[in-house]
Amino acid sequence: MKKLFTLIFVIAAVAASAQSLSLKFNGEPVHINDTLDIPAPSSTTVNSYIEYANTSSNGVFFKVKKEELSVSDDAQTTFCIGGSCYAGNLSQELYIDENAVVTIDDETNVFHATFCAGTSGTNLVKYTFYNTENEGDAVSFVFRYNVTTGVADVAAANVLRAYPNPAVSNVTFEYNASNLANANLVIRNLTGAVVYKAAVQGKGKIQMSDLKLKAGVYFYGLESDGKVIVSKKLLVK
Repeated sequence: MKKLFTLIFVIAAVAASAQSLSLKFNGEPVHINDTLDIPAPSSTTVNSYIEYANTSSNGVFFKVKKEELSVSDDAQTTFCIGGSCYAGNLSQELYIDENAVVTIDDETNVFHATFCAGTSGTNLVKYTFYNTENEGDAVSFVFRYNVTTGVADVAAANVLRAYPNPAVSNVTFEYNASNLANANLVIRNLTGAVVYKAAVQGKGKIQMSDLKLKAGVYFYGLESDGKVIVSKKLLVK
């Protein structure tokens, strides 16, 4: 009888510790407490995607938690999942069907983290996916952002600014695209969708007097031949 109780306890313990969610980064499995290195040129918004799947035979309710372990004072971190974006540290409760897989092709539901900082150095941001009905059923990983500032980065940071920032009903963008080919001023929302785009040449200003952007966080930047030259944060109230 004692052996039977021991066996039942072991089975229950294994079941309780089983991991329902599996994660992938750049097509490779993410293991618990993995550190994922992300190059982050200064003042550029870096986007990183995590694919996830429910490997269990039951649907799972889960949340994603963010912890800024070590970030510079000027760093901005946000994450999106399930059609919502969060500047804070915790997502709303989400649900994934049994054996379901969410890939990078599913732009609405895939996990998407953004990071931007002007100060060089190493920044550590931890994310945890956990089952809200069993918080021991979780997987955590750390994005290690290695911010580098070179002459080119400093020059890029000085070619664009927006004021006032935060903006309410109007905003002015001041740019220097003198050395850029096929340049555009682009505003994107937290999901990366373009909400404004205008071709620019040389030095100049663009004034938006009737700002038709919902309150929230945006990223504005200069792009040349489709490549992001500089990206900065714009807050709309």
